[in-house]
Amino acid sequence: MDYTVLHHLAEELKENPYVQSNVTHIFSSGEKEVLTLQYSKETEQFQVRLLDLGQISHFDNSDQVAAAIIKALESTKGQPSPC
Repeated sequence: MDYTVLHHLAEELKENPYVQSNVTHIFSSGEKEVLTLQYSKETEQFQVRLLDLGQISHFDNSDQVAAAIIKALESTKGQPSPC
């Protein structure tokens, strides 16, 4: 999954109808779920949760989100794909 696709995916979470809902994107590598992505309308921030570590990071813009997701997925083996 490339930067442009991830950037667009994050930007969509800020738009209607998605921003009115609690949408969670789950990314996996092979059969293993690696991370989740959400957007909070209240805080106007993205949340990326690394599932293995339980680590949560907050980001203000989709550029930061795309870079963080790529870094996390590159650290795993196999071909990443959204569930």
